[in-house]
Amino acid sequence: MFAEIKDSSYFGYKKVAIVEFERVKDEQLIYGDRRYRLTLANSRVTEVVLNKVEWEKLEADSVRVL
Repeated sequence: MFAEIKDSSYFGYKKVAIVEFERVKDEQLIYGDRRYRLTLANSRVTEVVLNKVEWEKLEADSVRVL
């Protein structure tokens, strides 16, 4: 899974691999949206709000290990 981040040196956006994600509880979001904390391959940590289509794709591309 990749995240597109704004980068002025590339005159737009570049894709960076997501190495870890964690759902963050947020009671103020509208129905279907979720907040996630993403750790990217370039060591950047960012929080984003994803709509239902986006977070379903993010979680579908992962495996749960217990």
